[in-house]
Amino acid sequence: MTGRYARAAIVFGLALTVFGHAGQAARLDASDGRWIATVPPVLSCSPSRLTLDVRGGVIVGNVVNSEGVFAVGGEVDAAGRGTIRIGRVAGVIRFTGRRFVADYPNLRCGLRHAVGFRAG
Repeated sequence: MTGRYARAAIVFGLALTVFGHAGQAARLDASDGRWIATVPPVLSCSPSRLTLDVRGGVIVGNVVNSEGVFAVGGEVDAAGRGTIRIGRVAGVIRFTGRRFVADYPNLRCGLRHAVGFRAG
């Protein structure tokens, strides 16, 4: 009898895992895709290009400016609100429709404000 219960528990656990992942992917489809913004210059800082790929609530991408390429990471919830991290700083991001707005600090330049759009 123990074997039967063990098999049932394994099957039940696998079902929860499959349905859990499927539900999460469906819940986050609105933000999934590639997003791009051109961030205007401020003070003595050059313009930047912010490129983000969103999949299943996870944000990965980069910021490219005259000083180099910097990795971006973050997460977004089902409502389209999230956080992004660039190096040692963090900011906020909001996705709505085909547009996003991000506000994040730059240690040398101060606050950066990006308005971007879905690219794919």
